[in-house]
Amino acid sequence: YNSSFSGSNNWVVSGKRTKTKKPFLANDPHLKFSQPARWYEMRLKGGRFNVSGLCLAGIPLPIIGQNKNIAWGLTNSMVDDMDFFIETINPDNPNEYLYDGSWKKMKIIKESIRLKNDRDTTITIRLTHHGPIITDIHALTKNENLEISMAWTGNWLTKEIDALLGLSLATNWNEFSNAVKNYGVPGQNIVYADTKGNIGWRPAVYVPIRKEGSSLLPRPGNEPKYDWNGRVPFNKMPYLYNPESGFISTANNKTIGENFPYYISGLWANPSRAKRIRSELEKNNDVTIEDMEALQLDYHSEFGKEILGHLRTYSTNFSDEGLIGAIDILHAWDGVESENSIGALLFHVFIRNLTINLYKDEFLLLGPEFLDTYLSLKYIKDRKLRELFSYKKSSWIDNVETLNKKETLGDIVMKSYVDMYDEVNKRFGSNKSNWKWGEAHTLTHKHILSKIKILDYLFNLSIGPFFSG
Repeated sequence: YNSSFSGSNNWVVSGKRTKTKKPFLANDPHLKFSQPARWYEMRLKGGRFNVSGLCLAGIPLPIIGQNKNIAWGLTNSMVDDMDFFIETINPDNPNEYLYDGSWKKMKIIKESIRLKNDRDTTITIRLTHHGPIITDIHALTKNENLEISMAWTGNWLTKEIDALLGLSLATNWNEFSNAVKNYGVPGQNIVYADTKGNIGWRPAVYVPIRKEGSSLLPRPGNEPKYDWNGRVPFNKMPYLYNPESGFISTANNKTIGENFPYYISGLWANPSRAKRIRSELEKNNDVTIEDMEALQLDYHSEFGKEILGHLRTYSTNFSDEGLIGAIDILHAWDGVESENSIGALLFHVFIRNLTINLYKDEFLLLGPEFLDTYLSLKYIKDRKLRELFSYKKSSWIDNVETLNKKETLGDIVMKSYVDMYDEVNKRFGSNKSNWKWGEAHTLTHKHILSKIKILDYLFNLSIGPFFSG
């Protein structure tokens, strides 16, 4: 259940909706906790610079921060910035590949990597015009005449350090926008505020122009029509500046509408966080700093409340009083995922068992690792559950192992209630005072050397676990 670190939020509120009449900007990037810490705070003052904010080791400027004139905050835009191409290799020359009907030479790059004890090793990178051949490292193909190359916007020349330099020195919206032009990878939503009261948003991302972008299949490397055709120009990208709503928010959700003519992504975050942020900001015309803090620490799950709304429409017919009591607690849950919540624990155990009961029978036909992989893809998993409850039709619902029965979604829900109750009793006992979300959902600050068991045993390097909402 410990997968809550993935995802980030940012929002900015205009002075016309704040108590101080000045803009407020908030940002919480959810990179996983680690030791040494991933983020560190820094103020850089000297010469042209007077800027402070959050930095990553090795980068000499704040990534998120403020100077005397502007502030900015980042979330991942979830852009699909990578494609794979199937390359046909010349059987007479491993450094040639088929393109548009003829053999094309690869660029060969040799890199020497130093090892300990004054040794080194040389690796050879075979480079197509799509990108490097990755099957030299990852053995994904069984046909010796087929290899896979990887196109990625990060293979282009990008200028993120120039962007951070520009943000550190920017004094207004135009200078901020000129800085954002240089920021391409990984794609970000950047919200903006300045001391004159302006707020804004720009996507800082390189979006490749490609054919059939939404397809998850590798492209045929021989076909020129599947080549990337550059990137979406900066002046074609949407932006917001002082919108009428008086606030802007992003939470890895879909921020650009259907009328945008280019494919961006299919892996948006569940809109649960984005919906909660919007609903809290919309109802408040007198926002305080305390309101901003409370929203950053808010545990309401819009996803949980939506799924519960569907579950309450199913009538149950169980005789076990303990199970009935557990279902009653689940149905009465307020959607707040606090560490002491019984309802939150029951909900997450139920959702996990529901997902297993829906997909395990089909995935086992492919192999045991497929279900575990699917369970880890929480954005896709949650989106599909929402769709399933909305339409109540899917070929996944029927259990392929029960040959003479075709299960309904209601059948799967009832089985998942039973499995939920059995798992909670097995893991946390029958005493409901032990049923707490924090018991299953903990946070440990793992030290980078804790994998070395003797060091961890001697020095107790990791900190935690802590119960976590």
